[in-house]
Amino acid sequence: MPRNLKEAEQAALAALRDNNVMEAIQRYRKHTKIGLKEAKDAVDALSLVHKSEGRINVKLAQSLITMVAEGRKEDALTQVMSHAGYEDSEARALVKSIGKMRPGAASCAGGCLRFIVAMALIGGFLWYVLNEAGLL
Repeated sequence: MPRNLKEAEQAALAALRDNNVMEAIQRYRKHTKIGLKEAKDAVDALSLVHKSEGRINVKLAQSLITMVAEGRKEDALTQVMSHAGYEDSEARALVKSIGKMRPGAASCAGGCLRFIVAMALIGGFLWYVLNEAGLL
């Protein structure tokens, strides 16, 4: 592991211990000079390492986050139990926390689509009302 990456992880973990995710991302970016999204992804994995008290390493954390984002929660549970020695209920709680940490892309897309449709309906309704009132 390159020295600056190790320093970045240590600096970010120190901020995470203080429950300061934004500071962790800033520290990680400062040491690695990477983009915001990449730093957030790395800090998400480090956050999982921190939550597991070191029972999960960064590589496994990144894999678990990806599995949960893809909707493969059962695969993530299996990995947590087999690689980190978690019991079933403990593993389920951890996987659930991953889901809260970063909703899957599908849920974001669905939320965005619902918002766009709602705005289109409201716009159409307003146009109709204003047109009927002779204001357009």
